[in-house]
Amino acid sequence: MRRWLLILLTLLCGTAMARADVPASGQGREFVVMTYNVENLFDVDRVSRFEDYEERENDPNSYGPSKLLAKLEGIRRVLASVGGGTGPDVLLLCELEIDFTPESRVADLREFLKAHGGTTTRQMLAPQA
Repeated sequence: MRRWLLILLTLLCGTAMARADVPASGQGREFVVMTYNVENLFDVDRVSRFEDYEERENDPNSYGPSKLLAKLEGIRRVLASVGGGTGPDVLLLCELEIDFTPESRVADLREFLKAHGGTTTRQMLAPQA
């Protein structure tokens, strides 16, 4: 489930871009464009080209679920601080991982979203029972 985190984050951010409305008068309106460097935002599926983003047992500084959750919560706070709490109209993210996990493809996006639509990031990153 963790490998879908970036897909969900992208979809959630994409909804911000769909908010831009054109007034009935035909005149445009101002909108907010934001670029945000998320500083090496990697998932935690343990498939990475870089050893820096592999979780290591007994190493509190390694890149594991708690570190990823902290980064995502920080990103959420920053986005919520823009536009009076509504976020930007257009969001461009820098330094997202290129997913190298072979089995991380979604065959049917609608079914995937239906199955996981109510899942929080915290639930996704919780240890698997």
